[in-house]
Amino acid sequence: MSKKILFSMDIDWSSEDVIESALMFFNEMNIPCLLFQTHDSKMIGKEKSRLFSHELHPNFCENSEHGQSTDDVFKTINPIYHIGQSIRAHKYYMPDDAIEKIITDGYKYTINHYTNLEYHQPFTIKQTITELNTFFEDGYYLKNEHPFDVSFVIDKMQKEGLYVFNLHPIHIAFNEAIYDVTRRLKDTMTREQYRNIDKDFINLNINTGYGIRTFMIDLIDEFRKLGYRFIGIDEVNQ
Repeated sequence: MSKKILFSMDIDWSSEDVIESALMFFNEMNIPCLLFQTHDSKMIGKEKSRLFSHELHPNFCENSEHGQSTDDVFKTINPIYHIGQSIRAHKYYMPDDAIEKIITDGYKYTINHYTNLEYHQPFTIKQTITELNTFFEDGYYLKNEHPFDVSFVIDKMQKEGLYVFNLHPIHIAFNEAIYDVTRRLKDTMTREQYRNIDKDFINLNINTGYGIRTFMIDLIDEFRKLGYRFIGIDEVNQ
């Protein structure tokens, strides 16, 4: 068994220009990415690269705009184009009746368990669906003030198996180095303003030094040197 890397990205209501910047990153890196969508995006819709797979990112939390019940959430989000093979819930929270629903709908994988840089083998839920676990998340990495040191991450990847990385367009677009930067954006902008951040605003506020985007470039380069394999969701069991 080798070390396999599955990149994913939670779209989280990002603007079209923010999404475009994040998609460009994966195109430039030439690695697959699993897109978990909270909403319809024209930018994602017109992206023709085979690097990207499309799935759903429903919000089952209190006061969710997707709906107040599990049925309402799925009614809201199911019309978005998706494969229906894997799913990650917003904030990793998926209630039991939602799990029953996706099992009925034929999903194979959930990715709702965040391990905070610890390797956990995939495990079975309700004897049917497989939880793949999320090893790395950019937001938590920044919030915990972990170092932008490639060896810090590599040293935690000693075991053979699958490692899921979860990124967010907003962090990648702004090359965030400090968690509070984009947190302040969300807190000081209206919902409409946040969801319409444009290229001019990105260019004015982007971190031009070393940040999460440049760190990911160095980390991906090291993965390649070490012979780690970048996979899509269809290759999890290969």
